[in-house]
Amino acid sequence: MSIFGLVPGDSADQIVCGVAALLYSADSPRTIWQTKGASLAVCNGSALGRFDRYSLLLDGRIDNCDELSEKLDLQTESPADLLLHAYLRWRDDFPKHLLGDYAFALWDGMDHRLLLGRDPAGCRPLHYSFRGTEFLFGSEARALLAMPGMRMVPDEEKVAAWLALVANRNSMTFFQGISTVQQGCTVLFECDRVTERRFWEPQTIPLLHLADPCEYAEGLRCVLQQAVRDRLTPGSRIGSHLSGGLDSSSVTTTAATLLEERGERLTAFTAVPDMEVNDTFFPGHFGDERTHASAVAGRHSNIDHVLISTHAERMFPAMDQMSSTTERPALNPMNAIWLNAINLQAKERGLEVVLNGILGNSTISYAGVRALPMMLRDGRLGGAARLASDYHKHGQSWLFTANLAFRPLLPRVFGRLGDLLRGKPFDLAADATGARHEFLRAYGHRPLDFPVIAHKVDGKELRICMMEGPDMGMYMAATKRLYGIEEGNPTADRRVVEFCLSIPEEQFCRGGIPRSLIREAMAGRVPDTVLKERRKGLQASDSFPLLTAERHEIIKELDGMQQSKLLSRALDLPALNELAARWPAQPANSREWFKYCVRLTRALSIGRFVRRMEEGTIFSRQEANPELYNAANFQ
Repeated sequence: MSIFGLVPGDSADQIVCGVAALLYSADSPRTIWQTKGASLAVCNGSALGRFDRYSLLLDGRIDNCDELSEKLDLQTESPADLLLHAYLRWRDDFPKHLLGDYAFALWDGMDHRLLLGRDPAGCRPLHYSFRGTEFLFGSEARALLAMPGMRMVPDEEKVAAWLALVANRNSMTFFQGISTVQQGCTVLFECDRVTERRFWEPQTIPLLHLADPCEYAEGLRCVLQQAVRDRLTPGSRIGSHLSGGLDSSSVTTTAATLLEERGERLTAFTAVPDMEVNDTFFPGHFGDERTHASAVAGRHSNIDHVLISTHAERMFPAMDQMSSTTERPALNPMNAIWLNAINLQAKERGLEVVLNGILGNSTISYAGVRALPMMLRDGRLGGAARLASDYHKHGQSWLFTANLAFRPLLPRVFGRLGDLLRGKPFDLAADATGARHEFLRAYGHRPLDFPVIAHKVDGKELRICMMEGPDMGMYMAATKRLYGIEEGNPTADRRVVEFCLSIPEEQFCRGGIPRSLIREAMAGRVPDTVLKERRKGLQASDSFPLLTAERHEIIKELDGMQQSKLLSRALDLPALNELAARWPAQPANSREWFKYCVRLTRALSIGRFVRRMEEGTIFSRQEANPELYNAANFQ
């Protein structure tokens, strides 16, 4: 379900609420509610709450309805009605009492005010535009762009933020004049004014000090299990993303165990390289995760394991489809290939919910990377010395440990010097996106610095910053519209996030073992093959041959990008053209691989997105294309 509304002027009788899905899909309305000067259309599966002069449109899922009913002393009602009663009790603070994945639009006809809000993880999208006395809101920007007088113009400040790798730090979108309700925030329209307010304040979560460190692992296991359970919709066929990492393995294992109790099956999808991967380029990483994923699937008799080729589609069609449906350029466009293929295969198998672990690195499997600098900052020198020794005992070099301990505490110039000494080649935002330094500076970004997140000393601040990075709402909405699949992310559940933020930093790297908490929590549940793996999985590790096959299309696209005045200022097109002209048979090293498979593809992603906006064709690729796939892509 999507939300769409229009409030022309400040008259309560002129509010018009509807559902964007009516405009952009074949869904037919279930009911039409009409009052004087107002109408509300409700699609199948949407939620409407209404009484007196209050109305609320809810997109999503509320997980604590019973708890809310008890607090409000009500018989259990529909989630939308509960939210209206919660508003009457707590006014604008009522979202603080909600758990779940949701976006809402609430009209208060008594006080003539409209309140919009999104859950802390931003699992449902919600956009708005304020022009004079006219306020538009909708789940997706395309709904607002369809309104009279709205023009599709790229927002240059947002383009600069994307190129500087800080795209989701504010309410801007890529469409000039359209904003997004930020995660964990409300937007109030009242008296021809718009006020944004943050209701979720994770930085205020107190630390939890437990006498027995094992209790942290037990608590994590419990909150993760509840978060997974709430996303296993009764009667729905369930799937999951399963890589070789700790996050998806923990989510898949937990889901399979819960489904087995119900006598139901789980379909787990693993993206695998189409050809042999040269792992020597990537120390500390491995490119083929099928062995680890198969070990997880093999422990559960109710898991159907499906391998998906990372070469299931060509890059540009996958890139266009993802950017068209998510209304933003793909940051890692090579991943769009296998993500689209997994969703299509899930649709063909009749799955209705697919779980993932996208926020795991900042929640359940956080590595405790700020434990050493925090100990030094707080004067806990003995604890820092013991932890450094533990890191060394488990194979980390003293240079690595020193960098981990001191880099966040030193001025940034010393961090860059440390990168050079360690032979780390990529510390510039421009290296990662192909941006022009002058363009980044014009919008206040320092091109010689990696995003400020890398210099956070406090581990809680770092994790909060990491969680604010991805805005998952549009991806989840696109998956639902294209494939009929509900994406579920237990690692972004508010209970999981808040529990993880309450845990002292050193508990995530106890004994010098990174990600020690999730390893302990899942011991005996996830195979040792995964638990003891210290390397990281490398997604789309075999992407260079696929890029090589599209070289002529890439050169053509770069030529087209030169016709755009914005792209000519934003991207270092001469350097990108030189990359395309000097195409190697194989990358000579990881630095060269990065130039083609990361820098070039990201530049193509933002360039093609802006160019299609300027041409007015950005929404031309809406539907999944089964003909682009064939049975050979699924094993």
